[in-house]
Amino acid sequence: MVIAAGPRGTLLQMLWIEAFAMPPAAVAMLESSAWLVVAAATVLGVLRPSMRLLLLMPFLWGLLQSLLGSLFGTAAYAELTVLSQAARYMAPLGLLLLLLHLDGEGDRRRTAEWCLRVGLSLTFAFHGLRALIGAEQFIPLLELSAVNVLGIEPRQGDIRLLLGVIGAVDVAAAVALLIRPWAPVLLWMAFWGVVTGASRMTAGGWVELPELLLRAAHYMAPLALLVLVRQPAGAVNRPPEPPGATAGPHEAPAQGPQ
Repeated sequence: MVIAAGPRGTLLQMLWIEAFAMPPAAVAMLESSAWLVVAAATVLGVLRPSMRLLLLMPFLWGLLQSLLGSLFGTAAYAELTVLSQAARYMAPLGLLLLLLHLDGEGDRRRTAEWCLRVGLSLTFAFHGLRALIGAEQFIPLLELSAVNVLGIEPRQGDIRLLLGVIGAVDVAAAVALLIRPWAPVLLWMAFWGVVTGASRMTAGGWVELPELLLRAAHYMAPLALLVLVRQPAGAVNRPPEPPGATAGPHEAPAQGPQ
């Protein structure tokens, strides 16, 4: 079975419509409800230590959608979707590993850091490679955004040249992140993640806001990684020290004047 998502329907929606003959409006409501559940699970998993495992939900949800895109997508290079969308499921996995109370905090931090670095690098690298080869689905985003935001109608040659530049920068950022999580690289990734997500709205209007939220990992994960690598070792999940804990092992708390 090969299914192509329509302009107002995700691949998952098309699968539900094809497999269960459900009305598109009902399927859209079902998927919106699923997104709300995933968002609530993410918030609860972050805020409540007893519910950390709820962070498995956004990880599995992102992985499911990426696998479906690889298996049933019809766009060019759709089989690589599971790699190009790696940040969407690797980010919640890294967050889960970071917040779980496991032995060996240094190992836990390194594993969480590499989850974020690998996920972001794969996402930026594969998007960059697609831009370098002139992926057709990026052209309307640039063209319509230029018309709606700048009021100019660019030539096809200019758009393809810009796509090549964007692709080269994306690939360079992906490689740099694997070498070392430099702050300028992470800040650029966060900025560019917002820009590319917002391009769906500048091209298609506010109705495309869910597309920006869907790509939250593209701009939130670089910021989370920046905080993680700048945070002193031992700061994650460190319990608050009781009063007087700063005194030495054989020192009595200081007494006030009698």
